[in-house]
Amino acid sequence: MYSKKENQDLKRAFWIAFAEKYPKKWLLYDTKIKDFSFKFYVDNKK
Repeated sequence: MYSKKENQDLKRAFWIAFAEKYPKKWLLYDTKIKDFSFKFYVDNKK
C-alpha cells in the first residue's frame, strides 16, 4: 500500500508521462473502438 501522498505522486507522474508520450488528440487515432462513454457519479453530500 502507498500512502495518500505517494499515490498522488504516482498518479501525477503517470499522467504527465502519458501526456508527453501521446499528443492531445490521441482519441482521434484509428483505434477500432466503435463507441465509448464516460460516466461520472458526483455525490455532494459529505
